[in-house]
Amino acid sequence: MSGILGIVNWTGAPAEEALLQRMARAAAHRGPDGTGYWLDGSAGLGLLSLQLDPESAGGTEPFSSHGQVLVADARIDNRS
Repeated sequence: MSGILGIVNWTGAPAEEALLQRMARAAAHRGPDGTGYWLDGSAGLGLLSLQLDPESAGGTEPFSSHGQVLVADARIDNRS
């Protein structure tokens, strides 16, 4: 199972990438296949990737598009 992490500073202070990186190091066993981060203002997300099959290789997360951000440890079946 991949690792998902996140922070929100309710005070409005900017989220720090260094804090996300420390969190990722603490759970490094969850993501031997790569790490990705997303930061925007007071919020930050991260993914520690564990690729279980060839189809999951090459994906990048967190994924953001049109103001939406997605981080998931998921699989979609029957996706033609």
